[in-house]
Amino acid sequence: MNDAPRRPVGGEGPEAVARLALARAMAATASGALILEIGPVLAAEEGVRAGWHVVHLEAWGDRAAFLRECARAFDLPDWFGHNWDALADSLSDVQHLPGTLVVWAGARGLADDVRATATEIFADRADAGPAPFLVVDVGSEP
Repeated sequence: MNDAPRRPVGGEGPEAVARLALARAMAATASGALILEIGPVLAAEEGVRAGWHVVHLEAWGDRAAFLRECARAFDLPDWFGHNWDALADSLSDVQHLPGTLVVWAGARGLADDVRATATEIFADRADAGPAPFLVVDVGSEP
């Protein structure tokens, strides 16, 4: 039997539908990425409710600012190299059960090349497993 909620909580609006989509993805222990019309607080609440490790990533600007925020958000070690390869390597060690939910605010405020590379790295980590890694772009701007 599927334990995922069957109807949106708190109404039928876009935010309620987004909460349901997120809850279902976590119930299925899915890895990947979602773009949802949901606030970062509500997304984090859904992650906590599902027992997932929640990472609050508030990143916009250039590559250096994004990598600094990743170091903070993922609590990367002091020796983290602040480059794309180091981020990809470090994320392979993020293996929380039942999964990691990354609530990514500000993605649309990143430079296009930074957002594209970050998305590719997150997708690679989600595909690599073994623990689920779900990134939610909540669309908040700085």
